Amino acid sequence: MKLLDANVCLRYLLQNNMEQANASKVLFDRLAAGQESVFVSEGVVAEVVYVLTSRRLYGVPRAEAAGKVAALLGPQAIRLHAKAVCLRGLEVFAERSFVDFADALLVAYAESEPESLVYSFDHGFDRVEGLTRVEPVAR
Repeated sequence: MKLLDANVCLRYLLQNNMEQANASKVLFDRLAAGQESVFVSEGVVAEVVYVLTSRRLYGVPRAEAAGKVAALLGPQAIRLHAKAVCLRGLEVFAERSFVDFADALLVAYAESEPESLVYSFDHGFDRVEGLTRVEPVAR
């Protein structure tokens, strides 16, 4: 199995280290052409989103970052366990400024299964239409 790390995605998207960016482009061109395939974990996607949007690091606007990452994950040769859910999580992240990507991914998973609920103390979930949030209770 070939796995893709966040730093390869970031060099490709940011073009801030030209040697690594060019090498990353060659890889992504092979992936787009179906000449090779890789697996990407949700953790890698989350890291890429965090680094891109962090005000301390690159400060890419949420919608722009989500669009770039979604496009990057588009080719058939880039595999995720729940690719459609992850892509929906990127949409949720772009649409709702009050959720981070990890929470947007939870929203996407909840949307994908009927009668889902999210155990959380985070009241921000209450602002997501159609989502049921339940706080765990001590008995």
